Amino acid sequence: MFASRSVAIHLLRGAIGVAAIWSAIRFGAEHPWALVVSVAVMLLAFGGCPTCWIMGLCEINSRKATPPS
Repeated sequence: MFASRSVAIHLLRGAIGVAAIWSAIRFGAEHPWALVVSVAVMLLAFGGCPTCWIMGLCEINSRKATPPS
């Protein structure tokens, strides 16, 4: 449910989410609208919260570890 099609896509989504978090921290106090946009981008990139992103990464790894039946 939280997994992407590949690990590379999932890691790219994670990098975008981390960049959005950094942007929110860096520019949020000076520009409140940037905080709102950054949080929205972070939620879209992670597919929810960072924990949801980590669950998706675990799902990708478990899907690759189990052989198809």
